[in-house]
Amino acid sequence: MPDPVPPPFRIVLHRAESKPDGSFRPASRVEVTPYLRTSGLLAQLSGEDLKSLLLLLTFAHPNGHVQPSLAELSEALGQSWIRTAGRMRRLERFLWHGRPAAYRLHRESGLHAYAPSPRILGTEIEPEGVGSSTAPALAPAGKEAAIAHSRAAYARPRAEVEAEIARLNGWDVKEAVELPEVRALRLLGVPGWQAEELLERCGPERVRQQVEWLPYRSARDPARLLVAAIQGDYAPPAGMSTPTNEETNRQLPAASDGT
Repeated sequence: MPDPVPPPFRIVLHRAESKPDGSFRPASRVEVTPYLRTSGLLAQLSGEDLKSLLLLLTFAHPNGHVQPSLAELSEALGQSWIRTAGRMRRLERFLWHGRPAAYRLHRESGLHAYAPSPRILGTEIEPEGVGSSTAPALAPAGKEAAIAHSRAAYARPRAEVEAEIARLNGWDVKEAVELPEVRALRLLGVPGWQAEELLERCGPERVRQQVEWLPYRSARDPARLLVAAIQGDYAPPAGMSTPTNEETNRQLPAASDGT
């Protein structure tokens, strides 16, 4: 049953570079709907929260999902993870027709992501042909499109694979691509050489855990406290809010990418 509340934004899935054999490249675009003007959302959201929401929408994937990581959002804003996490928490707390404007997607790696609510971002499939009111019949995508879709939806990131190969072969990790844990520490102000040393000595699980707990600690110097917490294997901060199972397992509505 369709949602009775029109979303102020929508992501439109369409076919790009269609070929006579029926193959195409999956593509998407984000559109502003007329409902944004009349819904009252602009009046209720602060300027900074609206900026955060628009930034979130710029990470639309060709297959239709919008799930940027905290690291990607922080890098785009040019600010620390702590400040960016605070901005995203405001979107999580802002209710729009009974649902948060954004959801936090918990990752086992500790590098969590965010996704807009389906009440904020709807999904449409663009009909084939101008003025058509019905969706096109599905045609075989062809070998190239199938490979492209599989790589986009199921393949591991190249950086992760190359880093793992480097470790398995005993290569110097410094000469390989930057690991996500090292990048996370650098974005929080830890020097690159020290980040690599912490990862090697303490392991990725401890690094990811302490990075996740950092926003819940009161720190005048976040980088210094984070280094000490990793080295000393600090316990969870007192009064830390633990997400419920419902929040942890919350996911986006089914999308075409199969994730």
